[in-house]
Order: sequence, then structure tokens, then C-alpha cells
Amino acid sequence: MRATDIAAYFVKKIAKPIQFDLVCGSDHRFYAIEPTAVEDDVIHVLVSLKYEMWGLEKRKRDEYLGAVAIPFCDGDTLESVFDTAIAVAAFGERSQKIHTGEDDDNRIRRAYAKYVERSEAQSARPRI
Repeated sequence: MRATDIAAYFVKKIAKPIQFDLVCGSDHRFYAIEPTAVEDDVIHVLVSLKYEMWGLEKRKRDEYLGAVAIPFCDGDTLESVFDTAIAVAAFGERSQKIHTGEDDDNRIRRAYAKYVERSEAQSARPRI
């Protein structure tokens, strides 16, 4: 997806929480990702955990996890932006230690690694 298309999508969604779910190990988690701003190829979002499921039991968890500034570029997808928001806000550095072999876990590891790489590259760029 083009970066301009990603930016346009999130600009339309500012202040409107987007529901996104993720299976992580034996947990099925439901998040709300609320875009607050889009600027200079960075999306600013608030991330909250809304529900968790273990087996057939669904528990309400209305828990604010944090604010994340996500660098994005051409080739990213909406899903990769959501994965990054969750990887950073919910798991942080622990994202690299998730090893259950599940595809969603691998997505979280990749998203966090890409976030760290892009954040370092962005902070190394001179500001004009």
C-alpha cells in the first residue's frame, strides 16, 4: 500500500477508535486503536485493550496501554500499522521474546523489529 493511502485512511479515522483483534499464544485479545494525528509519515495512536478471551471465556479489560508514534512508508499495510501499535504499546521489548510459533506472534515480533529500526533511522535524520 502507498504511504499516502495509509495516511489518508488514518486521517479519516482520527478520534474514531478502530477495533482490531490478535491471537497471541492461547489468548485472543481485542484492542481499540485510536488515531490522534498523522504527520510526516508518522501516525500517532492511542492503544487500549478492550477484551481478552481464554477458551470460551471473554473478559472485559478496558485498559489504556499507551500512546505510540508509528513511522510508516510505502509497502506497509493497515494491518502492519495495527500490529506495530499493539507490539509497542502492549508488549514493548517483550515482543522479541514471544516464541510460541504462532503466525500472529511472528507478526508482532516483525512489527516491533521494524518499529525499532525505523525509529532509530528517523531519529538519526537531521531536522530542518
